[in-house]
Formats: sequence, structure tokens, C-alpha cells
Amino acid sequence: MGCYIEQRAERVAWSYPWVHNARFSSNGKMIVSCSSDKTIRLWDVNSGASLKVLRGHFQGVSNAEFSSDDTIIVSSSFDTTILLWDVNSGKMIKKLGECPFPIHDVQFSPDGKYIVSSDDKTIVIWDMESGQKIHKLENYSNAVLKSKFSPDGKFVISSFRNCVIQIWNIKTKTDLKKLEGHIDTVRDLQYLPDGHTIVSCSNDMTIRLWDMKSGHEIQKLEGHSGNVSGIGISPDGRIIASASLDKTIKLWG
Repeated sequence: MGCYIEQRAERVAWSYPWVHNARFSSNGKMIVSCSSDKTIRLWDVNSGASLKVLRGHFQGVSNAEFSSDDTIIVSSSFDTTILLWDVNSGKMIKKLGECPFPIHDVQFSPDGKYIVSSDDKTIVIWDMESGQKIHKLENYSNAVLKSKFSPDGKFVISSFRNCVIQIWNIKTKTDLKKLEGHIDTVRDLQYLPDGHTIVSCSNDMTIRLWDMKSGHEIQKLEGHSGNVSGIGISPDGRIIASASLDKTIKLWG
């Protein structure tokens, strides 16, 4: 893996309601976005047209993602619910078990059989078919903001309000490593396609790359003048996109 440098920065105009997240479908034809206006929206990539508006949450939607086959969307909300939606019909098909806190993040496992969610105090693995909890890590002293499956589905990485990133083994329910280096809240996490490198962004205005095996920081990307709120990775792993409260989106490669 080579070093990343800033390639381009684009100025963007933010507007209310806030869009909390936007993700491509695996075939690249659609985007799903979620917003503080309680809706999930499907968009056609080529035309930019809105295809569907999904309504069912009662507070802002924190995340929405496609399943690997693009047939189902999972969404999480500050109303403490996780919902599953049929992409073709736009109808809600399932509500997962009750959660005690607002849900910050949700994601399908690579094989589509499981879902990981994060809330103020817990990390939960759900069985998608039954809608039941199968693993639960709780009693964290800091809010869990993001949780992501590794590409092989064996591990989950999580970020916390106390600046720490943790890697834990799903099968043994044990924390394997703590990645420490950020000096403010870690807002987002992603894996590079190699499955060995973690990319994180933070309110400390940096993006950092980590070696999953050793837990060591590989590179720190600096250039934003505000909190870095989200990151995206190109399918080939050559480009990292970062979004910031400085109203820019930067591309690194």
C-alpha cells in the first residue's frame, strides 16, 4: 500500500435537513441516503432522480445501507429502532428487537446474514432472518458511534466518543486490540479492500490509516480545518474521500 496525498478539494454547500449518510448500491446504479428529516431516499445515479422515499422512523435516520445483493436496506435511527426495507417496493418488511438507546450506526455482514448495530452503550449482532440478538457487548463507559464488520466477517471494529478504536472477535466476544492516536471523537471507520487496513476520521481534523494486525498507525492525513465527519473508499482502494464541517470534500490518493 502506497502513501495517500491530497488530490482535490471541492467546496460544498450544506443545507438543513442534514444528510447523515449516503451509500452506493453494489451495482453502482443507486444511492441510498438518510436524513434528519426522518426519511430514507433512493436515488438513480445516472439521472440523479429520486426513486423512492421510505418513511417509518419517528426521529432522524442515522444510517442506511444496502445488502450485498441490493435487495434490502437496513436503517438505524435516533428513535431507537432498526428497520429492514424491500428495495423494489419501498415497503418496510421487518423491525428488529427493541433497543434502549438511540442507534448511531448499522451495517450488514459481508454474507448478508447478520447486522451489527451501535448505540450509546452497546454493540449488538443481530440475525437478519429471525430479527433476534445473537451477540451483545455492553456496559461501555463511552458512547459507541460506529461499528463495522471486517471483509471476512470475523471481526468488528468500533469507534467511541473517547477517541479509541477497538477491534473485537465476534466468535469469542473478546476485544483484541485498541487503536489509539486520535485526540478527539472518532466519527467514521472503513476498511480498505485489502481487509488489513482500517481508515478512520475524527473531530481532531485528521484521517488515519491503521494496520489491523499490529494495531499501529500507518499514515495520518491532514488538510481539513474542521471536524472530519465521514469517509468513503473507492472500490479499488486507491482513493479515500473525506467530508468535513469545513464544508469541503477532499480526495486522497
